[in-house]
Amino acid sequence: MSRSQGIAVAMVHLNLRRLKVGTEGAAALASVLGECKALVHLDAAYTGIGAVGVTCLVRAVRSCEGLSQLNLAGNALGPEGARQLALLLRECSSLQMLDVSFNSIGPEGATAVAAVLCGSSTLTHLTIHHNFIADQGTTSVAEVLGSCPGIELLDLRYNDIGPDGACAVGRTLVDSPRLTHLNLSRNSIQDAGLRGICAGLQAGKVPLTFLSVSKNGISPEGITTLSAALPSCTHLSYLDLSENDVGTEGATALSAVLARCTALKDLNLNHSRLTSEGAKSVVFVLSQCTQLRSVDLRTNALGGACKALVLEWAAEIPSLNLLVSDCAQSPYVRIL
Repeated sequence: MSRSQGIAVAMVHLNLRRLKVGTEGAAALASVLGECKALVHLDAAYTGIGAVGVTCLVRAVRSCEGLSQLNLAGNALGPEGARQLALLLRECSSLQMLDVSFNSIGPEGATAVAAVLCGSSTLTHLTIHHNFIADQGTTSVAEVLGSCPGIELLDLRYNDIGPDGACAVGRTLVDSPRLTHLNLSRNSIQDAGLRGICAGLQAGKVPLTFLSVSKNGISPEGITTLSAALPSCTHLSYLDLSENDVGTEGATALSAVLARCTALKDLNLNHSRLTSEGAKSVVFVLSQCTQLRSVDLRTNALGGACKALVLEWAAEIPSLNLLVSDCAQSPYVRIL
């Protein structure tokens, strides 16, 4: 065995991120990977390998029995590439982390990938954002969440998910004892989808620390529903409700429960149509939450009285990263 072959066999981590590998390079890479039996982490994100390149990797990675982290983000895999990836995943019995974001795999691709991930006893992180998987694909991914008790992170941003897809995720939350990070931002789950998520949060003991539902067409009614579920999320430290219609009604509902969210450290209410009245009720309660680390209130009509309350609050907690707009300068307030 030559020295170079020996190095390949012993290789544990391979980082090719953003290198111009392409389909031809993927074929050459596959010939090397076939000898990398000790490979644990392969990062081939944004390498331009495409569906053809994934087909090459399928044949090579079969010998990498210990592969636990695979990143194929940004490779324009499409549905066909996702189907080829599914063949590869059947051989990855030790896989813990999978990232296939920015690949436009669509509902069919998501279904193909999800079918082979279901029941995995090792999977902990599934990153699948920017793939246009819609409700059909999300329902398939939800089955993975419900059948893989070890999943800790599920990232579904920018996927054209509607209420039905969100409800499918919600139904599986009761079977997600280790899920800490759920990102559904930039979809269209609306109030009905959020109700499904909240039902799951209240029915199960989900240890969520991170929840983002930003820009999902949620109304004050939906925020009120979420507020009722928040006391069940005893570990929640990050909550993003930005670019929804929180309004006065939603702000009032939030203010009634935020003091009980003792783990909360970061709250994003940017561009959430807060009125002066609603903002004052929220800020009054937040002023009692000394554990807070950052609060984003930008792009809201706070009004003069509320701005004064914000400044007073900020002066009392110098360590707080408070983001506001159109507010008088203060050494404790970051103006954006």
